[in-house]
Amino acid sequence: MEKYFLLITSVLGIMFYFLSKKNKVCKAGLTITVFLVYIVYIIFRVFSIPVKYGIVSTTLGLLLLFAEILGFFAFITYIYIFYKHKEVKTIPISNDDKKLPKVDVLICTYNEPIDLVFVTMIGAMDLDYPKELLNVYVLDDGHRDELKKLAENLKINYISREKNEFAKAGNINNALKYINGDLFLVLDADMIPKKEYLQRTVGMFKDPELAFVQLPQTYYNEDVYQYNTHEKYY
Repeated sequence: MEKYFLLITSVLGIMFYFLSKKNKVCKAGLTITVFLVYIVYIIFRVFSIPVKYGIVSTTLGLLLLFAEILGFFAFITYIYIFYKHKEVKTIPISNDDKKLPKVDVLICTYNEPIDLVFVTMIGAMDLDYPKELLNVYVLDDGHRDELKKLAENLKINYISREKNEFAKAGNINNALKYINGDLFLVLDADMIPKKEYLQRTVGMFKDPELAFVQLPQTYYNEDVYQYNTHEKYY
């Protein structure tokens, strides 16, 4: 009977989860249910501390309870931040827009494989933006001659420095001495931008109170990698 109960509960929980993605009432119900279950669980943990089995067991039980309470507050924080759906409103631009800003693309690298950096470099070169307003820079804290030669072949700017002080932040600050664009985009060595990246972000800076834009990144997987390899450069 217990096995069937767990099975039915699991199935209902999964169904409730997927319904909550489409229905606000289900979403609120699922959130409240999980919250109440968590409260009951915390109460259970308080009364299940093994105080009868000595100081070691009691100490370990209290540490476990503390970890459970931290997890509960992490859950509350997650609900607070992500409960309401936040829609990002982009402001698309047109290449016909007057006075488009100059954009410098900064690719930060240290010891990543050259072929990985190469794909990011050609992805940056292929951004859908007026080429006269786009400059790509490789910021190499690895001081690699091979990467420098590759940048020269692709006609990309190469910047290195003698000391790698302050890691990535220092690398970017050093590059700011040499670039002169109105905006700059920071990419890690494994971040391949989609062609429309600047088309969907530069327009946001029409807001004079906006200082920076941060977008989510998609980690490497087969589809994204194949989609953005820009085979014409091979």
